[in-house]
This record gives sequence, C-alpha cells and structure tokens, in this order.
Amino acid sequence: MSGTAKSAGPAYQCNRRGRNDEKKCSRAIVAPTLEDFVSEAAVKLLSELRVDGRLASSNLSEGVAEEVEDSSTALRARAHGPPGRPRK
Repeated sequence: MSGTAKSAGPAYQCNRRGRNDEKKCSRAIVAPTLEDFVSEAAVKLLSELRVDGRLASSNLSEGVAEEVEDSSTALRARAHGPPGRPRK
C-alpha cells in the first residue's frame, strides 16, 4: 500500500508498477474504496452461508448443486496434487 499527502490517500497499487517492459502495470485503487467493498462482500457472503459451508439461498437443484460440489472437490484435489508429491 502506498500514497502521498497530495494524492487521495493510501492506495493499493499493482506490484508491477516499477517494471519497464510489456508487463508494466500502473493500476491502483484508493484503500478505503477497496476495503469497504471487501468488508461488505465478506459480510454478505458470511450471512448467506449455512453451517456446512454451502450457500443458504441457491437457485440450483439438488442434483446440480451436487455436481458443482463434486467439481469443486475435484478441482481442490487437482490443485493440491497427489498425496506425497510437493506442489510445483
């Protein structure tokens, strides 16, 4: 996070700001704007969760919800790799 007295205050800036190649990034957002958004989104999500971690209000049928859960489980397993092998 950075900012100056002349700017709008503290800001989150892309960590590739100092690069001088095609990957240079000059995006930034003022901290209060981002932090307010994240706080509101977290409270909204937490208020919609059931004890088992699923969303309380879902428009998905039970079968589709199970397929989504199975896909999520498979993706998490793939992300962690087979047991006993370190992740790359």
